[in-house]
Amino acid sequence: SEMCIRDSLYFDAEHTLPLLHELGARLEKALAGVESIVAPLKGEVRAAFKTLDKYGGDYSRLTDLARMCAALPAARSVPDPLPTPAPTHLPHLSADCVAVCV
Repeated sequence: SEMCIRDSLYFDAEHTLPLLHELGARLEKALAGVESIVAPLKGEVRAAFKTLDKYGGDYSRLTDLARMCAALPAARSVPDPLPTPAPTHLPHLSADCVAVCV
């Protein structure tokens, strides 16, 4: 049933959060200028709304209960990169960065 799928997704997401924190710490340690943010689990009301609205009630298609964003310095080898606005939760970053979210 959809409730079992939802419960299983939240179980997996709860166990994924520590891995995302670890990944963010490893990125920050390995790469100068990287900042990572691990978001709290997506709320159940928001997840239910998104599942109904975007996926016709199919919880198996909901893939972003656990999320992380890493702001990386823009690659200098890319000719004329498009400016990327800094994520609102990292307002001190310049537009000269690339945000990567998982």
